[in-house]
Amino acid sequence: MKLRKKPGNEVFALDQKTENYGKQERRKGYQEYQRILSLFDNISELIYIIDPKNYQIVYANKTATELWGGDMIGKTCYEVMQDRKVPCDFCENASLMINEGEVYRFETYDEKQERYYLKEAKMIDWPGYEKVRLETAIDITEVKRTHRNLEERVRYETELSNVSQQLLKEEMEEALQGALVHLQRASGASRVYIFENVEEYNLATKERKLYTKYAYEACAAGIKPQIDTPALKRFDLEPDFTRWKNQLSRGFYIAGDVEDFPPSEIEVLSSQGIQSLLVIPIFVEKKWYGFLGFDEVLQKRRWNEQDVGILNTAADMMGSYIEKKKRETAMKNSQKKLRVAMKNAQEANRQKSEFIANMSHEIRTPMNSIIGFAEILEKEIRDPEHRDYIQSIKQGGENLLTLMNDILDLSKIEAGMVKIEKTEVSLRKLIEEIKDIFELRAKQKNIRLQVEIQEDLPRRLWIDETRIRQILLNLVGNGIKFTDKGFVKIKTAFEKKDQRHGTLRIEVVDTGKGISKRGQKEVFKPFVQWNPKEDASQGTGLGLSITKNLVEILEGEIHLFSVPKRGTRFELTFYPVQIGGENQSVKNEKEEGDSGGNVESNNYSIYGNVETVLDYFDNQGKWDYRRVRNSAFFQDIRSFGETLFKLGQEQGVPALREYAGKLKESTDRFDIEGIKDLLYHYPNLIQRIKEHNNGRKKGENTDC
Repeated sequence: MKLRKKPGNEVFALDQKTENYGKQERRKGYQEYQRILSLFDNISELIYIIDPKNYQIVYANKTATELWGGDMIGKTCYEVMQDRKVPCDFCENASLMINEGEVYRFETYDEKQERYYLKEAKMIDWPGYEKVRLETAIDITEVKRTHRNLEERVRYETELSNVSQQLLKEEMEEALQGALVHLQRASGASRVYIFENVEEYNLATKERKLYTKYAYEACAAGIKPQIDTPALKRFDLEPDFTRWKNQLSRGFYIAGDVEDFPPSEIEVLSSQGIQSLLVIPIFVEKKWYGFLGFDEVLQKRRWNEQDVGILNTAADMMGSYIEKKKRETAMKNSQKKLRVAMKNAQEANRQKSEFIANMSHEIRTPMNSIIGFAEILEKEIRDPEHRDYIQSIKQGGENLLTLMNDILDLSKIEAGMVKIEKTEVSLRKLIEEIKDIFELRAKQKNIRLQVEIQEDLPRRLWIDETRIRQILLNLVGNGIKFTDKGFVKIKTAFEKKDQRHGTLRIEVVDTGKGISKRGQKEVFKPFVQWNPKEDASQGTGLGLSITKNLVEILEGEIHLFSVPKRGTRFELTFYPVQIGGENQSVKNEKEEGDSGGNVESNNYSIYGNVETVLDYFDNQGKWDYRRVRNSAFFQDIRSFGETLFKLGQEQGVPALREYAGKLKESTDRFDIEGIKDLLYHYPNLIQRIKEHNNGRKKGENTDC
């Protein structure tokens, strides 16, 4: 042990006088010596003198004898002050103190008194001895404790901050395990762990029983883990640990030396080598969830209020984290159940819609026949009363057919049966067709039906002609229905974004009754009429709902602007829309006329990969055609038409594509005669394509 030197203080100044007096004892006498001893006795510091040869105490002042006892003279310093049987490190190195006047400072711990001392020592002369060691001691226990408490608090705060960081993790097991590691470092305990309570219900006895299980653990180096101990995986608190259950469930902690616990607890805890422990309850949602424990295995430990307070905060943090994770889990389970319920509801809705769609087909077929026969009878019957009956049948049938058409469309949308088929379409021609359809109705109501088409609108656009037509029929039809004076206008505009794509805008504007603000919020919902009391002729309330769904299926947007008694504007926006064919404008189209071919003619153009088409005709196509000819279901006919359209589109055979388009239109209109006619001429189409292919092989020009 290396001794440190330090200049003397006031006491050692007195010591120096004592030394000088010792040298001059023969001359100045015993009275001066006694005066020095009296001075030592009146100093509050501990002062004593040790013989370095045998470590015996040869002198102690009053303060020292009051602390260590008056019989300390003649005893060894290590026996009196440290309760040792052998010299301490300082005593063994005190022989190095050979220079008079040099002061050495060191700290010692009195195990008897459990006190810390800061000591200073120096070699002096003393009457009757060659050299002795004079020591002074100051009690620094409170300073040491304050310093230690400060260090512990800093350590606790640092590790608690780390605990809070761990408890931000998503995985609960990882978070709690990491938190225990930091709590072990903070507390310095041998083991830190979490027990979780489990409530068990006995079906036979209809009783609930509480047990606890060892869930998480962190151990100091060299400490044996207990996490895999079988008895701790299911630990019954009753009857041996009823005290724990009662105290912890009420929010009280348990702390102390195991040897002071009840015998039933000692037996279990001693088997784990525990000498002292601290157990703090964990609460989740105001219910006792389990407990956070700290074991001391190597030594006994007194848990002070600071320890308990800080570690109780850690238990609260864990309880809050567990509560949050339980809520998140419950929410995820609820969301999962909700998704399953929504999926089941959607499937049920799809099946319902599919059923309605199929039933609508079955109803519309005979309804068309009824209306057709009514028209025939109307022409044949001359009696006015009977003609009124026939007209009532015809009108009722048409109304019912309109309703069935709307229900079918909505059902197809809900069932996801609406397929998008984009083709090159002349939007100008399509809008003119819409105008022709409603022109007579507009004149009958004495309102104007106007069309405003952007002059440089591309000649052809890739759009779904059927769906755009259906949307415009609904919007223009509504406009005419609810407009009594003024006009209904269809406006189109196209804004190019690049050479091949742009944004298509279509507006339908009227000067009719308009829609209230409240009605505007409801008008797109199924079966909603925005003012049914005012006008009983609004229909089923499905038209705008179908329109909105179709626009969204086409990846477009629809916006409504309306002022009651002034009119309504529906604005449709579609992007991106591909420009088709040659990039000609409507202006050029007007000048050149319709050079795109008459789709009502059977003179289809034939070119492209005909071999693939003929291969289909000779194999699968035979069976598909035979099935359709013998089928009474429109769905089979529609599916056959879709197959032909896709084949004609992919292989570049317009003849097949145009034929399939006609078949689809007839199917959508439930035009039975048109379907029969098209299916009847199907073999002729095959024959023409084959003749074209044979002529092409011979080098002849066979295009029509």
